[in-house]
Amino acid sequence: CTSGQIYWVWQYLQARGKGLPAPDDPRRVERTFMEDIAAVHRFHNINLDYASVAVAGRPNVFRPAYNLFQPLINDYTLELWQKSLQAAARIFADPFRTFWLEEITRAYPGRLLIPQFPATLFEDIATVFKQETKIGIAFNSYCPREGVEYVYLNDAAMERLSPDGPKYRQGYVSASRSFGHNPTSPTAKRTVYQPITSAAVRDGLWIYEYGFDRSPSAEPRKQLVDGAYYRQIMLKEVQAADVIFVARPINARWLPTHDEEKADLPGSYVELQDLKTEVTFNGSYVGERAQIAIINDLVAQRDAAIALGILPADSSFLGGYKHLDLIEVEIQEQRSFFDYIFESHEVFVAAGQALNRVLEQDSYVAALLHERARTA
Repeated sequence: CTSGQIYWVWQYLQARGKGLPAPDDPRRVERTFMEDIAAVHRFHNINLDYASVAVAGRPNVFRPAYNLFQPLINDYTLELWQKSLQAAARIFADPFRTFWLEEITRAYPGRLLIPQFPATLFEDIATVFKQETKIGIAFNSYCPREGVEYVYLNDAAMERLSPDGPKYRQGYVSASRSFGHNPTSPTAKRTVYQPITSAAVRDGLWIYEYGFDRSPSAEPRKQLVDGAYYRQIMLKEVQAADVIFVARPINARWLPTHDEEKADLPGSYVELQDLKTEVTFNGSYVGERAQIAIINDLVAQRDAAIALGILPADSSFLGGYKHLDLIEVEIQEQRSFFDYIFESHEVFVAAGQALNRVLEQDSYVAALLHERARTA
């Protein structure tokens, strides 16, 4: 569960109760979702609602870095003045070879929002995740300075994803060949697996707009960001599964809006920004999806070779890899750039209906779930 889904999985686990198969409070997630919507739409006027978020932020989530109640002296204005003076110094030092526009834009601080999460939220989420024994939970963050992704797992995830060895256990490093600045080191870590902690939860919820701590004494963990920017959908870790359901908050193609009959490509700046976001997320997902396709192709070739007698029936080729069924449930309506701010109960309901259709109409899934229920 990447990004904001960390929060909603936490809500689900609390609704589910103490390891019970049926929720103690089945409406908790939807009720909390509706309360969040009501908090944003308090004026029932989308323009006033958006202005309120822009000026005051969202209670217990974030506030703008610029403090309107201290308009002249606050952290944002002090950083702005400091950067402006530095830019002016560089311009006056060499006005002909210095790119003025670049220096002026560099004066604006990168930190636009200040997180306002309750002090105990990260610890509460980490505690619930670690205490969960039946559901494996994994989420990620990314360190731009190191170029390394960190994946955090509870004990249930470590056991289920690594049934036959140390893979994905604490301290496991996924390495890839690197021929960068240090050719004497042929491997470089790209993904590091660690247990879930409160700091890990904070890192997994740290969006770009919160900025980075530039203090020389800053802890390294303050330099991480939400892992969804790097890998929104995590698939390669769940190869021990038989069926993978992928709930995708975007579609693989550009969808028409409510007011359009067809999906015309973006014609405005705002639509273009939306397309850029969707292409970025779709691009990282395709890479994850391709790994499943490669495994399935190799497994099919191995099974064919065994059937033809080329390989023995007890062949260890590909080890414990097996065929994986990937079932995607994608959103079927276009959500615009500004819709990332305003949640929608209609989208929530439509997503649940789409999943139900998959469960009811796919004969393989229905048979599989029936067999699982029978043997449980």
